[in-house]
Amino acid sequence: MLCRFSSANSMISLIKMNYDILLSYAEKDNAIAKSLATHLQKKGITIYYDKFKEAEKWGKNSIDFDNDIFGKQGKYCIVLLSVNYANSKLTNLQRQIAQSRAFNQREEYILPIRLDDTKIDGFLDVIADIKYYEKDETEIVNLICKKLGMHSSIIANIASLFYSNPKKEKVRFEMVSAEKYDNPFKDDVQWANQKLLEVVKFKDIKIVGCEVLPHRIQLESSAENYDFIRQLFLSRKLNEVTKIKWTQIATSNPENKFQAPKQSPLILSSYYEESDFNPQGETVVCHAESIVGHLEDGKRAEKIIGIESTMDIKKCKVFVTKSKTHLYIHSNFKKPSCQYCTKIGTNTKVSLFTLFYNLTCLEYSDDNKLNQLADAHKNHVQYFIDEKVSELDEKFFSGAMNVQFV
Repeated sequence: MLCRFSSANSMISLIKMNYDILLSYAEKDNAIAKSLATHLQKKGITIYYDKFKEAEKWGKNSIDFDNDIFGKQGKYCIVLLSVNYANSKLTNLQRQIAQSRAFNQREEYILPIRLDDTKIDGFLDVIADIKYYEKDETEIVNLICKKLGMHSSIIANIASLFYSNPKKEKVRFEMVSAEKYDNPFKDDVQWANQKLLEVVKFKDIKIVGCEVLPHRIQLESSAENYDFIRQLFLSRKLNEVTKIKWTQIATSNPENKFQAPKQSPLILSSYYEESDFNPQGETVVCHAESIVGHLEDGKRAEKIIGIESTMDIKKCKVFVTKSKTHLYIHSNFKKPSCQYCTKIGTNTKVSLFTLFYNLTCLEYSDDNKLNQLADAHKNHVQYFIDEKVSELDEKFFSGAMNVQFV
């Protein structure tokens, strides 16, 4: 998606929209809607046509879903006005949502296309429209392209210069800020990373790693999300939205691989919705030689689990102890591209499986990988628990079978 920025001062111009065009039509006019949506999609335009999104909509409250789509998710809303549109309760709701959005912004939002001359109650006649029966579909598609500010013949070609598949290809990229975080446990670091994810509403984006000094965050996302963040970065609007001074953005490629970050906040815990999880807690997932303040814990761990490392999750050994304020977790597992085995320090209450997940993964896993991790955690990983950690309960161990107190 090629992003465009409005001159309006409203926050609508600063929020990512998932679609260039939203299509509102009556079911009886589906043949026209489908043809129009297909032609626009081939031009590289992102379009919401409900038949393309049946899986996403399935099982959801249709009123809430349409309110989100037609109220927030598109640059323009095309409405196919007809006698069928006038008689449909669903399109009447979509029209009201779209008109509410149009009322609250200074730029045009609703683009009417008349399939016939039926008068639509509640629809303002003063809004300029085009008549479908007076133009061929190619003309209409070209008009939409011009409305979006792009020359229709080169839309797809521009994207192909940078991405072999702009819809599906994943992009690994890194961002650096000028923020000075002197403490890896500071809530500010998690807050900064969270603000960046919020810009794209957490869709199709993963945190791969983070380092505190200098503050850099590595992410993997769809090409669409990367392009959106890059546009915000280059226009300096990203600073305005996140309240963070970003200074650099770069992508990874086979010739220029990123160095693995030394430490990454333990943010994956919230993904499992643990009832006692505290997102404001102090946590560091460390890929450096040691965690400051836990040197003695590290030496004791190495005496118990050894110094030999492994990249096989089934051969993983984990030592757990506690300082005055933090759990310390030491493993023999070395993540790809990392020089040292992973360690964790946290004062946040999470399960042993969540800790194992963070020890072994740099990013969210698919269901297949998650099942492999669960099997390894339950049946293969050896856990060595310091006896002085007396407050751990059965829930903490979350199914682990190979537990030994030392």
